[in-house]
Amino acid sequence: MNLIIAGHGGASTLALAATLGELDQSYEVAGLDLLNFGQWQTDHRRYSAAGEPVVLVAGELAMDNPLLAMLYLAETEASSGLLPDDPADIYLVHALMAQWTVLLSGPLAYLGWHGRTSQDVQRDYLGRLERHPQRPVLSGWSAVWRDAVPEDQRAFDAQAKVDKGIAMIGSRLGNGTWLVGDQFSLADIMAFALLCDARTIPDGSIAELTPSMACWFAAMANRPAVASALRQLKISGLDKIRCAPVFA
Repeated sequence: MNLIIAGHGGASTLALAATLGELDQSYEVAGLDLLNFGQWQTDHRRYSAAGEPVVLVAGELAMDNPLLAMLYLAETEASSGLLPDDPADIYLVHALMAQWTVLLSGPLAYLGWHGRTSQDVQRDYLGRLERHPQRPVLSGWSAVWRDAVPEDQRAFDAQAKVDKGIAMIGSRLGNGTWLVGDQFSLADIMAFALLCDARTIPDGSIAELTPSMACWFAAMANRPAVASALRQLKISGLDKIRCAPVFA
């Protein structure tokens, strides 16, 4: 099984790699050159017609939705224990993963890009993006809401969303060991990956973890599959590269 990964080392990359590791599946990490729009090149489009950067390739099957790919892996390996036995808890895992990803992924990408990319690189990239014929363009309410927020306010808004998301994860954990019931699950993998993203942002909120969250975070980092995934991203250099924006 090959894991084809965009060259940004974000949460979905780490979460997919850790999931494969938990299933004792071997995988390869292949970075995309997002600064030169590798996600829109013909060779990548055969895996994702929409140009989604993170794709799991399993034989003839290519999955360009990381959350659904993780669920596919867990459900096809039911004995893995990555999903709870109780159907209500399975639903909760699905819902939490989606909620946290929607809330945190965009703000983390924004803060990571602006916090760790030089002004010269940003200007050059955005100029080429504006001229790229395949760039996606926001429309409808998405464009209205983005344009309604001044550029100098966006970092504060993004950080506020990150703070809120981390607080939600902490509230869900409480004083427990795992995020859903008493069983390790995909929800723990996704939450850990998002918090790893937050940790890479200058002055990010990761330092504000509660004692129970810090204990959980350490336990996650020490899981062999998670530690291996972190090493893979570090070896490939993806842990130091941030995802470039794609909307004009």
